[in-house]
Amino acid sequence: MGMNRLVYLVVLSLTMAVFALAACGDGESKEQTFELEIRDRALVQTESRLIVKQGDMVVIVVSTDEPISFHLHGYDIEKTATPEEPARLVFEADGTGSFPYTIHIVGDGHADEHNEGAEDCEATVPAGALAPEIRVKASPGEKSGEISVTVEVDNFILSDRSTRTNLASGHWHLFVDHKLKGMYTQPEVTTSASTAGEHEVMVGLSDTTHCDYGIEAMTMVTVAKGHEEDKHEEDGEEEHEEEIELGRLDVLP
Repeated sequence: MGMNRLVYLVVLSLTMAVFALAACGDGESKEQTFELEIRDRALVQTESRLIVKQGDMVVIVVSTDEPISFHLHGYDIEKTATPEEPARLVFEADGTGSFPYTIHIVGDGHADEHNEGAEDCEATVPAGALAPEIRVKASPGEKSGEISVTVEVDNFILSDRSTRTNLASGHWHLFVDHKLKGMYTQPEVTTSASTAGEHEVMVGLSDTTHCDYGIEAMTMVTVAKGHEEDKHEEDGEEEHEEEIELGRLDVLP
């Protein structure tokens, strides 16, 4: 009887050790690598959400067709990428949450070209579908020149890919004083105005190929101080004219 009990305890100990090792293996951190390709200020790939676990080593390689500054918010990592030299971000995902990544571009020439190109095609609402509607609200943000913009849509699906429904789908374009600021699928974004005063905020619906539905909304907002005026007071700070959110990094616990 004593020998049987000893054998039982040995087997039980080995079994518990195996389960403990398995549990430790499941929790091991991994290296997660993502390659992002940016063309015409938008992601080439359709999946913009990067998902990792806390403790993972994350590598993000960013290639682009024009010089940009790639910024991962929350972790406050910013790298410059050019067509000749992609940016490479390497870090440990030690903080959980959902963190947007954006690009900053200096100059508005490209924005005007994009706006002109959007007029060359016209999006159509699916047969039998209700006509989409969009409404916009804008208010001054917390920082100088910052503008918080919120849109509400009806009979429209905000998505960066085609949807198999009888509703129109796509994204919305944001213009401040007739200059394109970005293209979004999320309903709330933050943009900026260069000078103090009253500014026109215009939004319009487009399909996934950037063709315009011709459905727009407009409002006015007044900011007490422009972001350019604020930056001129800070020596050595780099000036970014616009910021475009491309996606998010989700760090799971």
